[in-house]
Amino acid sequence: MPSEPSENEGSHEHPNPRSVLDHMSFDTKDEGELVKFTFLHHVESSEILRPLMACFETGVVVLYLGHHALPKYEPARAAHSVSKILHDEFHELVKSYVV
Repeated sequence: MPSEPSENEGSHEHPNPRSVLDHMSFDTKDEGELVKFTFLHHVESSEILRPLMACFETGVVVLYLGHHALPKYEPARAAHSVSKILHDEFHELVKSYVV
């Protein structure tokens, strides 16, 4: 028997709407409703780079440790062998963004 869809299924709601709403303003103009978003960080801000680096580092750790967890699995061995190269190349790229 299929389950009933949940109330939010298929919805694209933000997981923390209050964090978004604190950076929005609403107004009514002759043309209609106006919604303004506050840009929180400049594109060159380290606040933008830090979470991207954290995601990348997590991915590299998974590649690196996969071979240790699954030593007989060839794709894990192959990923392990490129993890150091990816790590080094990524950090060379990041140097150009960090002052």
